[in-house]
Amino acid sequence: QFNVSSYYGTQQVVRQIGMLNGTEFAKAYNQFRGINFYPDPAIFGEGTNWQDEIFRSAPIGSVQLSATGGSDNMSYNFSTNYFKQDGILDNTSFDRATFRLNTEYKLNNWMNIGTNISYATSKSQNGPNVVLTAYRIPSVLTPRQENGSFTDPTFFGLALANPVADQFYKSNNYFWSDRLFGNIYSEAKFLKYFTFRTNFGFDRANGKGRRFEPKFQVSASQLNLNDRVNVEFNEGRNWVWEQTLNYYREWKDHSLNVMAGYAADERKDEWIGGSRENFPGTADEILYLSAGNDTTQMNFNGASDRATVSQLFRINYAYKGKYLFTGNWRIDQSSIFKKNNRAASFPSFGLGWNAGRESFIEDLNTFDRLKIRAGYGVLGNQNFPNPYPTSAVINSGLYAVFGTAENINQGATQTSLTNPNLVWEATRQLDIGLEAGFFNDRLGVEVDWYRRHTFDIIAAVPIPGYVGSGGNPIVNTAEVLNKGFDITLNWRQAGPFTYNISANLSPVNNEVVNIGLGKTEIFDAFLNGEAATRSVVGLPLGAFYGYRVAGIFQNAEEIASSPRFGNEAPGDIRFADLNGDGLLNSEDREYLGSPTPPLTYGFSLGAEWKGFDFTTDFLGVSGNKVFNAKETSRFAVYNWEKHVADAWTPDNPSTTEPRVTNGGHNFRVSDRFLQDGSFFRLRSLVLGYSIPQKLIQKMKIQSFRLYVSGTNLWTRQRFSGYSPEFGNAGSPFRVGFDDGQYPIAKSWQFGIDFKF
Repeated sequence: QFNVSSYYGTQQVVRQIGMLNGTEFAKAYNQFRGINFYPDPAIFGEGTNWQDEIFRSAPIGSVQLSATGGSDNMSYNFSTNYFKQDGILDNTSFDRATFRLNTEYKLNNWMNIGTNISYATSKSQNGPNVVLTAYRIPSVLTPRQENGSFTDPTFFGLALANPVADQFYKSNNYFWSDRLFGNIYSEAKFLKYFTFRTNFGFDRANGKGRRFEPKFQVSASQLNLNDRVNVEFNEGRNWVWEQTLNYYREWKDHSLNVMAGYAADERKDEWIGGSRENFPGTADEILYLSAGNDTTQMNFNGASDRATVSQLFRINYAYKGKYLFTGNWRIDQSSIFKKNNRAASFPSFGLGWNAGRESFIEDLNTFDRLKIRAGYGVLGNQNFPNPYPTSAVINSGLYAVFGTAENINQGATQTSLTNPNLVWEATRQLDIGLEAGFFNDRLGVEVDWYRRHTFDIIAAVPIPGYVGSGGNPIVNTAEVLNKGFDITLNWRQAGPFTYNISANLSPVNNEVVNIGLGKTEIFDAFLNGEAATRSVVGLPLGAFYGYRVAGIFQNAEEIASSPRFGNEAPGDIRFADLNGDGLLNSEDREYLGSPTPPLTYGFSLGAEWKGFDFTTDFLGVSGNKVFNAKETSRFAVYNWEKHVADAWTPDNPSTTEPRVTNGGHNFRVSDRFLQDGSFFRLRSLVLGYSIPQKLIQKMKIQSFRLYVSGTNLWTRQRFSGYSPEFGNAGSPFRVGFDDGQYPIAKSWQFGIDFKF
């Protein structure tokens, strides 16, 4: 049997950030300078929308062919796929070809062997991430001058760069990879009740990158004095070997399944690279290191290696299919930890009662299905930035000028710290749940209550600069308690018109219950020298922390009679004196909100009728805050977001928007930069049509379906950025910050699926 699947579509930015247009920026700049630097701001009109300059509508497509077949003793599945995607930023793309072969052979009545092998090769063009650059550059500037040269934006400050110029000069950056991965397994049955399975998995990846940056100069700070080629190679060699012995038996009203296993895995990575400058040309044929000036050569090399061994045990027991017990126990040892902390045990167990099979429940004629379950278990975690520094490193290649003679002195500092006392991060979870079915099982209800206690959280904790280390130590930091519910409702209706509706609701409470290392608080997310998060017992992990805005100073008299930091002027922010001592200082900071949503919810809908099919899926979160950190950095005269158009002036005495400034107390960490992180999103929408079989059977086609689908088509949010969802910040103490994130994309695709 053959199957062909293909789709083609386009992607684009879901939404843009509202920035001051040309006229609005010119007015704001006049206010900032205190003079009419631009006598007629209206001449700029809308100005340049820099987001339009860097983003584009980008195509995406995929073609896949698969074949399945076999005989009494053998089965196979082969597939090949080609995927191509252009990025929504100019000069970015990704191409990948994948081949898969899955086979299983029945050697005899008691032994099977099988393989699952995949090979993927890809090429990506990695242009510069200019999202934050486009956010900052003033809209009164244009990408190019009348003579065709790129515009120099540094009139407004050396920290500014032209994003279109970066995309032009820094996009000759490609990365190629080849990856072979899969597993080989064998399964043997013996002595009637026993099954032994051995599985060996592997993942071998090779990658190479080449980046050429030509000699160019846009401004005094956006330039490359010498053309440069950077080359890098990396390889990964990962494997896992699992062996399990399983005993299964049923007798009378009992069933018993016992498993014991052993697993080992290793992950090894190595990377090497170098660079040279001053090449004789720009043709691809000569962009190799040996063609560059050898006096400019630089290189690097590094590696990481981690391994784990585990013993696994599991038992499942059922009596009359009504009373269920599951027990698990695993012992893990990781090379990440020092010898005395290497091993840890993680037990778990669960109980289930199929109450719907009890006669007294059946007599109620209410439940079609009723199950009550409870479980408790411990899970381990060793995931944190890789490679983990197993040895402290001191770098002696540092130089500084000291003394009246201005002599060069050599120095050294510790660039990484290791922690011999690090132990496994672990989570203890208690779960109590209920499943029920009503109305011939058309209505399904699932409710779970859980209590998840995570302790010895592994994270890198900031340390004072005077310690002299180039990095933060990785330590066991805190204990966090999450309590909440997962509630799911489903309705399924079969018939000529078949449909299903599903809704879920997940309220959760996140709370720090202990701080390790003898500390009472952990500060992180430093902005302009001030911590923006403070984790303490009784509050959420990574809780936002700072000053409360109490209004805008309207005149000098109000400033003189109010607590202040100093140097405030009419139009500046007035912060709340929370402790009432008549002073403003660090003691007046407080908890400002949680980055963790206390409520996550969603629903989906599906329907089928006369060959048509329809599915849609929505997701929402509510109650959390996000921090617009990109607004706090003002190292030049950057553009301002749209709300600054209503800034305070003597003629517009705003009570919510301060005067136009580029620093000072108005940019202290405060709730001014906090926004509502709630959103509600249409994540997917699919409409399909399957051609009736009687119309295609003469062509020996088993099925033929056409469809159109969309992702991230609509979002309702209050956050002014691209999206209130952010990627992993690398630290649990710094979550919910928008530093200029890459925007999510919405897309439409048209596709076909057919079998023959």
